[in-house]
Amino acid sequence: MMKPDVVLPPMVSYRYPAVGRCIYCGATEYSSDTDRQLAEEHIIPFGLNGDLVIPQASCRACERITGRDDALLLRGMLLAPRIQMAFRSREPRKLPKALPVFSQSNRKTMIDVEDYPSTILMLRYPAPPILSAQKEPLFTDLWVKRFPFDVGKLRRKYGIDDFAPGSHDSYSFKRVLAKIAHGYAVAELGLDGFEAILSERIRDRNDFFHDCVGGAGIEEIPDRLHSLSIEPRGESDFVVVRIHLLCFLGTPVYRVVVGRWL
Repeated sequence: MMKPDVVLPPMVSYRYPAVGRCIYCGATEYSSDTDRQLAEEHIIPFGLNGDLVIPQASCRACERITGRDDALLLRGMLLAPRIQMAFRSREPRKLPKALPVFSQSNRKTMIDVEDYPSTILMLRYPAPPILSAQKEPLFTDLWVKRFPFDVGKLRRKYGIDDFAPGSHDSYSFKRVLAKIAHGYAVAELGLDGFEAILSERIRDRNDFFHDCVGGAGIEEIPDRLHSLSIEPRGESDFVVVRIHLLCFLGTPVYRVVVGRWL
């Protein structure tokens, strides 16, 4: 159900060397009740067409935690855009054929996916608070991408005259950013190549990562699906990963502090 004004850039596939330890807890086996190898880890979620993979990098317990975080994001605020832009799914037959919209009076109406008024909302943040000595606002701006839809058709077919805009799940989004950043740092620097500060926090489902996740201002729009990089070592001892998801749409850039340089 590709929207006519959206063309996905190609994926960039790469498999890093196997780690042989869980990158979150250090376990060397998938679980105590199986001989299965540690699971591979998609740095960017599979459901966002992420194709940077770390083999033998996650135990079952940590895989379930990070998988839950991915699912909250991919089946929540990004579900409709993912379906309409034809992103991958591990279970494509289970993707919904209709999705709900809510009127300003909170009336729920199911809309066929091909007619759905998709919106992506993201927050722009100041620098990660851990890097700044000053108290920063929680966010600085709201970024919105509205996909085209037929207002007349919504009125004629579904009886809709108004509907509430999309939502942003800050909890799930920041947790997935933290997971992406940690995985990328491990892939590029090695599990022992930096002093990680996020691995234990990723396993804590109550952590919101407000101190380690921030923004990077507005940048040019690269012609690629996603972009990841590690900032050069500067005056700070912190290792910072820059994340630009869906960057071909002009989305905000995020900075995540993943640890300290050794």
